[in-house]
Amino acid sequence: MTNRSIVCISQQNKKGAVPVALLLRDVYEDTRQRFQLQLLAGEQGLQNCMRWVYVSEDYTTSDFLYGGELILTTGVLSGKNEGWLLHLLHSIFRQHACGLIVNEGPYLDRRKIPQAVLDFCNTQNFPLFVMPWHIHIYDITQDYCDRIFTDARHNEAIERAFLTLLDRKAAPGPALRLLADQGFAQQGPYYVVQLQISPETPTDPVLRDWISAFLLPFSAFAMLDTPNPWLVCQADDADKVQELVENLQTGLQTRFPNRTVAAGIGGQVPELNRLANSLKQAQAALRWGKSQALNRASYDDMGFFRLLLEIPSHAFLENYVREQLGAVLDYDTQHGSDLAQTLYLYLVYQGSIQSIAAQSFFHRNTISHRIAILRDKLGYRLDAPAACFQLLTAFQIRDFLHTCAQPFT
Repeated sequence: MTNRSIVCISQQNKKGAVPVALLLRDVYEDTRQRFQLQLLAGEQGLQNCMRWVYVSEDYTTSDFLYGGELILTTGVLSGKNEGWLLHLLHSIFRQHACGLIVNEGPYLDRRKIPQAVLDFCNTQNFPLFVMPWHIHIYDITQDYCDRIFTDARHNEAIERAFLTLLDRKAAPGPALRLLADQGFAQQGPYYVVQLQISPETPTDPVLRDWISAFLLPFSAFAMLDTPNPWLVCQADDADKVQELVENLQTGLQTRFPNRTVAAGIGGQVPELNRLANSLKQAQAALRWGKSQALNRASYDDMGFFRLLLEIPSHAFLENYVREQLGAVLDYDTQHGSDLAQTLYLYLVYQGSIQSIAAQSFFHRNTISHRIAILRDKLGYRLDAPAACFQLLTAFQIRDFLHTCAQPFT
């Protein structure tokens, strides 16, 4: 089974919503009669994603769980100890299982399930089901595993379609038709959001499932197969996307307090086959936002950097920076100095020696000496407005190349 996961939420078409996430609620509704399932507690947890089915008779083996498993048990090792089921429940809940099915019979009886078990499931929104003894575990596990594999193949097809659109090397027609069948209209508008979750860890199924559940009410989908997921949102305006991202960040940091989440929001694109543009913008916005100490930034807020992002040749920009700032950068390299910073502050504060000294923590005489080197030795025309504008532009371009223009990993 693939580790890749795309979650598509509430994309409407003639067939209705097309969820690309195997939700416990849907599996339960589809199979409750066939397997005579009864939900005893934890109804609010039915939105959990089901990733696998696992039979467990020993709560000490719960460390083998990855998260998202639906657990089945007969209680054969319970010794008819009333506390055994609560121990099992606690252990699988800690490992982020999605629910528990009790195959009731000679070892466990629904009438004797302790109230503490029911209370725990209702409080923690952890679904607890019972299934009659005559229903074979083999039958339900085979059915559910088939559903999981079918869901994985479905996800992979959608993933390939989106990656085709982003790669822009293959003809988009087949990908667009496949996505249209799944409810993704070619016409938008669409926005791409790039997330960066720190600290970086291998793809976390618990984190993926949380994002999947959060996005359920929205017209959005997420590519969750990398440590830094990205989302595609279908929305009428950027304010709705901003609100969605803000709520996602707040929820993630509440649920996973040891992690921080930064986000970059790309510009609006009118159709699916232009998603690559919005993704590029979202990644640039994320890097720009981090350089400004922002945990959420939008391409629409990048100002001058938006113009630079549309220039396809970084070599052209690098040459311009070299043309304007090469003399001072070379001087700093040769002398171990930082005249470039003095020059930048001179341009920002429009030649105010007092402001430059206060900002750089140097004496005013030191600043005056540095400016003299810039003007007399390096030949910078600091009294010409046009020349100063070109120099300040070069500094902005250099910042852009160091932040927004770097490849995103």
